[in-house]
Amino acid sequence: MDLKNIFMIKGDGAYSKLKYESGVHRVQRIPTTESCADVFTSTVTFAVFFQKPKKLMLMSLLMI
Repeated sequence: MDLKNIFMIKGDGAYSKLKYESGVHRVQRIPTTESCADVFTSTVTFAVFFQKPKKLMLMSLLMI
């Protein structure tokens, strides 16, 4: 199954707290319904991008 979720996190320091989280993350779990204790593995690719505030972008266009 191929799922795709895109979301934006805003706030003071959001980028500085998440900038090193880019990459592949793996989660291993054992469902409580399993009797033979099979380990299920899921992966997610996480990318972090910085987006300049729109006000700063407009100011830099006016300066050109």
